[in-house]
Amino acid sequence: MIKLIALGLWVSLVTAASAFGVMTLRHGQANKAGGEASASLESFKTRMISVPLTQGEGVDGYIIAKFEYTADADMMKKSSIKPDGFLADEAFKAIYRETEKDFKSAPKKDLKGLTDAMVERVNIRFGSRILHDVMIESWVYVSKDDVMKINRDAKQ
Repeated sequence: MIKLIALGLWVSLVTAASAFGVMTLRHGQANKAGGEASASLESFKTRMISVPLTQGEGVDGYIIAKFEYTADADMMKKSSIKPDGFLADEAFKAIYRETEKDFKSAPKKDLKGLTDAMVERVNIRFGSRILHDVMIESWVYVSKDDVMKINRDAKQ
């Protein structure tokens, strides 16, 4: 009877030790695969920006965009300046500069190139790699006629 109890305790101990060893090994591999850099990233959203599309001297319409970005959380806590303003400024400049005059018939944009350039320019202005990625949350074109109609409807 005592041998049976001792054998049961021994099997339980070996099983518990094996489970602990496997969990420790998997946790260590997950940390190596994920790396330390990705552990401190956080996601943030910008305010909506509107960029006028001009042709000649008049405004044809607007691109209204909103972005989401990942940034180094430790650097964000240390910095007194948040990258939102820099990101909005770079987005405005890039969209305004790179938008075709005839927006409706223009070829599709290289949006990945646009967002990568925004990350690079903001990091240069910050002097460190605070931004890691920028995603487009929304991107809408609103014509001048639609804006005028919305304004008329709002006044009534």
